[in-house]
Amino acid sequence: LAAFGAAAFTLTGLAGELRSPLRRRGRAGAVRLAALLAGAGVALVAVGVAGSSAYGQAREQTIRTGETLRVADVSVRLLAVDRSTGDGRMEVRARLAVTGDGPDRTVRPGLRYDLARDTVVTVPEIGTGLRRDTYVTLLAVAADGGTATVRLAVNPLVGVLWCGAALVVAGGLLASARRAGAGRRPAVP
Repeated sequence: LAAFGAAAFTLTGLAGELRSPLRRRGRAGAVRLAALLAGAGVALVAVGVAGSSAYGQAREQTIRTGETLRVADVSVRLLAVDRSTGDGRMEVRARLAVTGDGPDRTVRPGLRYDLARDTVVTVPEIGTGLRRDTYVTLLAVAADGGTATVRLAVNPLVGVLWCGAALVVAGGLLASARRAGAGRRPAVP
């Protein structure tokens, strides 16, 4: 809550300062605008980190084909387990129907076993959006393929974090462009 309050305070102050660089012309106005963009970006990053850390929810459970795992208003239902081999590795993927996270869709998180390295790598499915990100991870599968252990995580405000990072980068690029242009002198007629 402190991060949200500090970000609101910062963004309100930056919005009040925005009129000043828009009226100024030249390098000083551009550098001031770059600083305001970067400051707003940092505030949004703080909101995104605080929101996803404090309000994220996750649950893992072993479910049978046809059963559902639910976190917040997002649910996944196990449709089937598929296995394949080739290229020196074995792979198992779970087909899961995701509902409550935008349009209904089917995801296929998996486990890859590399024979040469004797390692297992998880391959999660990630649904991204401005409000939240949804992670579906396959953790284990029964030998008969009738059950799978699935982890469902819902992290809010991750999109806000990325928007804040984009504003920080935009502010940095604008400041760099203005600084590079400051070294050049206009041609004197």
